[in-house]
Amino acid sequence: MLAQLDIALSGIEVNTLAMRANLDRSGGLIMAEAVVMALAPALGRSAAQAVVKRAVTRASVEERLLYAVLREDPAVKQLLSDAALAQVMDPQTYLGSHSAMVDAVLARYERVLVGL
Repeated sequence: MLAQLDIALSGIEVNTLAMRANLDRSGGLIMAEAVVMALAPALGRSAAQAVVKRAVTRASVEERLLYAVLREDPAVKQLLSDAALAQVMDPQTYLGSHSAMVDAVLARYERVLVGL
């Protein structure tokens, strides 16, 4: 199984410019979870989700960047500076729930090894 995976992955090349263009195409919507996580400690998770959901809807309807819509929200303005919001919305700085995914992959790998 690992040999097949090695063969499958050996020719993969990452086109970082294309990846960034695809991320930018979302107008920032892909980073909504990151904004919720940044607001949740101060607002609570439900309230943070509501703020971001309203902003996502507005950004989509008005065909605007999520960042621009969030900058107009009083709760966001109070909690995050322009620079802080920009950092939160930078896909290069956000890994989401990567640690849980890595842990799950490693646990499965260990189960496979034990089964060999």
